[in-house]
Amino acid sequence: MRPAERIVRGSEFRKAFRQGIRLDGRLFVMVAAVNGRAYSRLGLAASRKVGGAVARNRAKRVLRESFRQLKTLAGFDLVLIPKPEILRCTQAEVQREYQDRLRRLAARGGARRARPSPPDAH
Repeated sequence: MRPAERIVRGSEFRKAFRQGIRLDGRLFVMVAAVNGRAYSRLGLAASRKVGGAVARNRAKRVLRESFRQLKTLAGFDLVLIPKPEILRCTQAEVQREYQDRLRRLAARGGARRARPSPPDAH
C-alpha cells in the first residue's frame, strides 16, 4: 500500500467520522467519506476491545490485505474499525464482508449521500 493511500492524521480521521456514512457489520465497521481524489485511502482504528497489541495488529493486517486486494471504489476515505470477532475468521471471510460493505456503499450512492453539513445558523 502506497503512503498516499493511508489515512494517518487525526484531522483526516475526524473528517471521515464527521462527514462519512457508517456501515456496520459482524466483523468490522466501515466509515466512508468522499475524499475528492482519484483513489481511495484507508485508515484503521483498532481499540483495545479487540485485544492486545498482537491481536490488534493482526486485525489491521487482515483488513489492510482486503483493501489491497479488493480496490474497487475510487475517491473514498475508508476508516475500518475491527471488532473482536475478526480474530476468529479467515481472510476469505473478512474479504467477503469487505466486499459486502463496498456493495452496500455503492447501493447507497456512495458517501455522496452522507450526512449533509449542517446549514449555517443565522
